Amino acid sequence: MTTTALPIAQILKGHGQSLHQALRMLSEHQPPTTSDTTISPAALMADIETLADKPEADSNDSPDGQVNKKLILRTHIQRLNPSAQLTRDVQPALIFVDLFISELTAQTKPHSSITHLCRKTSLMIGCLLLTRPDIAITADHPFCRLIQKLYQQLTLWEPAAGRQGKAFSEWLHKLCQELPVLDINSSQEMDGYSKQLQAIIESDLERSQKVEQRLLEAASGSNALETARKTVIEFIGRRLSQRELPEDVALFIQNTLISDLQYLLIHEGIECELWKKWKRLLQIFSWAFLSDSSESHRTKVATLLPPMIEKLDESYWQGLPKAEQYPDFISAIQHYFLQAMTGTPIVTKPFPDLLPTSAEAPQKAMLSQNIEHDLSHIKEGDWFLFRQDSKEYLKGKLLYKSPKLNTLLMTKYSGQKLADYSFDDFSVGLAAKNILPLKTHQLYALALNSTLQRLDNHYQKNLQAEKHREILMARQQAALKAEKEAQVLHQQAENLPEISDNLRSSLQQQIAQLNVGAWLKWQRTETQTVEIKLSVKLQNSDKYIFTDRLGQRIADYSLTQLVELMAQKQITILSQGENFESSLEKVVRGLRKP
Repeated sequence: MTTTALPIAQILKGHGQSLHQALRMLSEHQPPTTSDTTISPAALMADIETLADKPEADSNDSPDGQVNKKLILRTHIQRLNPSAQLTRDVQPALIFVDLFISELTAQTKPHSSITHLCRKTSLMIGCLLLTRPDIAITADHPFCRLIQKLYQQLTLWEPAAGRQGKAFSEWLHKLCQELPVLDINSSQEMDGYSKQLQAIIESDLERSQKVEQRLLEAASGSNALETARKTVIEFIGRRLSQRELPEDVALFIQNTLISDLQYLLIHEGIECELWKKWKRLLQIFSWAFLSDSSESHRTKVATLLPPMIEKLDESYWQGLPKAEQYPDFISAIQHYFLQAMTGTPIVTKPFPDLLPTSAEAPQKAMLSQNIEHDLSHIKEGDWFLFRQDSKEYLKGKLLYKSPKLNTLLMTKYSGQKLADYSFDDFSVGLAAKNILPLKTHQLYALALNSTLQRLDNHYQKNLQAEKHREILMARQQAALKAEKEAQVLHQQAENLPEISDNLRSSLQQQIAQLNVGAWLKWQRTETQTVEIKLSVKLQNSDKYIFTDRLGQRIADYSLTQLVELMAQKQITILSQGENFESSLEKVVRGLRKP
């Protein structure tokens, strides 16, 4: 019985026997090829070695520098010889290895400077896997570990200034030269190359982290500045918005005091004594200049303003950036407090709103919460692809994420700044698929899983095609058999003597007298005689249907055919069967018996 699905789950667990079983199943149900020209993996590798590491002038590759997602091994074989195929011993492994390596290469999207070198490396790795396809699913095999580390690096790397910035591309070129003679089953050789690659990765990482540290320090400063600004604005806004203040006091607060208090919080923190003193003074501003003639307000003014006037000295501005502007401001405050105490009218205006209105605040808060929720799964250190108009991709790492600043800072592989995004812009980019998550650590597993799913789909299509071919062949054979039988009957009819009118009339009369249930003997073949019963008699459509003793339909004839068969002694009547009236009479007699 044909297995209807490949053992994907077992293959993903690293079972090499399951992979070889799947390759045999694919090979058995693969359409046959007629080519007599074969190429060995060694010959294929030798040809790949001649490829250039960089695009040639007549290259047919796409101008955007991206690797074509075609089956790269099959494409190369066809370019080498359109009618050739691999030798029989590795032919079953070709479809798996080619799909897998092509999928890895396509998902990698290497930097344009090493696109062709990456393709050449992939072709060589594919050649090596043709003889040992099970290595691709054996996670602890040294060659498999090297492949995984290599494609992770190909996904992220980009050149940088200096010798260190080109170390990886030079190592990749050296690897390409040595791959044809490597012993992929040697742990010592494979681990040696893995250690070389790891050393390059760690050196690049150390270099990029130094650059990123400077960016983080700047971002941290921006965060501190924003926190201080928000603290000052929220405090003053809650206390003074729409409160009556002298116009010159209001202008000084907006133009000088707010920025100086932000400076104070950045350098001294919210626990410093000067910030607490200004908070108490600003709290007094919220009620000191009200036009309120109530007894309680007059009592409050008379009780709290005199001690505050005495406390207003140079300690309020020492250490502030614009200290020289404060003596006149403090004098003006003292003057306004005295007017308030004596009940002298003060010309005031409402202090402007520094915070969002009550109608805007819930909407902004809701929008911010929704966007932050959408990006809650995004973490610092995650990598992304940024689609460009030229169909090329930029790759960036999320270095810094600050909901307070509404900022996502992206850096390149080198650690240099790539771009700043607001939360809403980044969310829109993700939704439009102009920004794509780059799961480097899952790249190998995703490519392997995708390959096996495509193999299974290919296997299912082959099974369906086989079934369709079998149905077509059965129909063709049935049609051919019917045609031959018709020719035999036609020849027999031509060779038979002509039936006389008297015999035809006599046979027709005998047939007409047959009732349903009549038994006849049919000479089916020269050696086989079958008793058949007339089960259905359709005179209007000129059809007589016969069954065997089990009730299975065995034949149906027209009157003319029956006459010819009876004339040829192939059918003889054993009994005519009972008519309806005789049958009814028997039933009635049976009912009358006591």
